[in-house]
Amino acid sequence: MKRILIIDESEVIRETLALILGRDFVVTKRALGGQQFRFADANEDIDLLILGLAPHFGSGAASLARLSAQLPCAVLFLVDSKSTVRAFEETEQISCLTKPFNPYELHARVGRLLARRRGLPSSNALAVSQQPNSLARFIEYPYVNRSVASLVQRFAATRLPILISGELGCGQDNVARAIQSLQPNSRMRMTINGPELTADYLAQKSLQLSQCRMLDDSAPILLIENLDKSDAAGQALLLRFLEEQEEKGGPLRCLTTATGDLLERVYGGVFLAALYYKLATLTLKLPPLRDRAEDIPLLTDWFAQSHATALQIIEPTFSADAIERLRNYLWFGNLNELETVIARTLAFRGGGKIDANDLVFDFGGDPVVGVKPFELAYSAAPPTKSLAQPKLEVYNGDSKANGSVNGHAKPIELSVVIHELAHELKNPMVTIKTFAQLLGDRYQDENFRARFQ
Repeated sequence: MKRILIIDESEVIRETLALILGRDFVVTKRALGGQQFRFADANEDIDLLILGLAPHFGSGAASLARLSAQLPCAVLFLVDSKSTVRAFEETEQISCLTKPFNPYELHARVGRLLARRRGLPSSNALAVSQQPNSLARFIEYPYVNRSVASLVQRFAATRLPILISGELGCGQDNVARAIQSLQPNSRMRMTINGPELTADYLAQKSLQLSQCRMLDDSAPILLIENLDKSDAAGQALLLRFLEEQEEKGGPLRCLTTATGDLLERVYGGVFLAALYYKLATLTLKLPPLRDRAEDIPLLTDWFAQSHATALQIIEPTFSADAIERLRNYLWFGNLNELETVIARTLAFRGGGKIDANDLVFDFGGDPVVGVKPFELAYSAAPPTKSLAQPKLEVYNGDSKANGSVNGHAKPIELSVVIHELAHELKNPMVTIKTFAQLLGDRYQDENFRARFQ
């Protein structure tokens, strides 16, 4: 777990921060007292330093910010006035939070700093988890939400069966493979695919398990993927297979992934109850991305860093408008769709600053070869289509009331509008629910209220 050092002269501040952050991080707190803070206190074992500045501290803020940039850890300053905030420049390693603050602001700021930080790890285990190709990153925040991240390490330490479920694209397979990699006998593993469950298929798996046990008598790890796609006959065969393997060779360590709620299917009589309760001793339910809007900025940076390294481009930064557009999308494909949009955007756009209109979504149209990257979202029809299609003048977030930008309207392909509309109507009730939830906050915006009316 990431390590946080809290230094503040107020005991109330120290204890409050420890309570808020102690569930997700290893927190150490210390009183500043009459001693001057020494930067040597922020040693290499600390991932984040939270330093409270006294009210009279203002003139030295700029100097402190320059010194902080040399630390091996990220720094979050707690200040009492907005004038002091202006003396600190927001960077990947340094941020500032004005008192009083709420827990959500604190968590967001801490998460952003720790996600962006590329300093030295505090331990060998942490070093493994921070490597781009390490599976352990899939069971850490922000890839999974905080509640799942707090449970998964404890679940992984047991030998009990784990069922990992969620909507399509929530990362079930990645989480399962990460748990597999943490097991002491992680090389003794086998994968079973739910849609392929037949007698011959399981007979081959039985032979492979026997061969594995001849080489190692420890409990093999069995990953059962896409169990929700198995039919009734396959479920019965799998249950018998598991029981026979336990009778012949001893216990198995089972990790199961599914899309949707298997327990609901048990109650509906379409899934074998005995198989469910055998595989679902422990359950991890991954929430859909539309319920994790507060995590989208961190996830965006998380995916962008990984793909920027793979594409060998400079590190991208996403504008506030780009983040807002990502937050206001329903993400039918959840994490997988978000990662695809980020990767596609970086492939077309490259690094540097990414604005809202640079984001490249996919609504069924073909990308146009040869257009400039920033024109992709408003591209013309592919050259293979001979019929000209009508253009629409539409409003976007940068438009004025008459739908123009700098006096020139932005044309959008009619087919793009149709695809976007069809995409939203795939699940109209979710769209309506999301609109209703957002309307209260957005309606406070005078410009939005005028456009809405």
